[in-house]
Amino acid sequence: MGRIVTVFELKDKIDRKDEIMIIDMRDPEDFEDYHITGSVNIPKEKIKDNIHLISRDIPVYMVCKYGQKSESVNSTLRNDHHFKNIFSILGGVYEWAKEFDPSVEIW
Repeated sequence: MGRIVTVFELKDKIDRKDEIMIIDMRDPEDFEDYHITGSVNIPKEKIKDNIHLISRDIPVYMVCKYGQKSESVNSTLRNDHHFKNIFSILGGVYEWAKEFDPSVEIW
């Protein structure tokens, strides 16, 4: 299993204005409906074609809907492409919305 952080740890980094990258791997429609502020959308099926957009210099937090798909992609990035700065968000966007954005209808 790779490196996993909670939504609370991610929020702390955002609040401290740490230099990080958040990649939302969901479909563009889902990203448009709701996403973590500051995240960029690279759908799961386009990650390999867009590896050049993923920073190797700062922590990169990969997020999906529930946190499961991001871990499989992160494993590929670490093992096949030698990224050392990749993290998954436990619970994904679902957990983020549940904890920090009560106005969002939990799907």
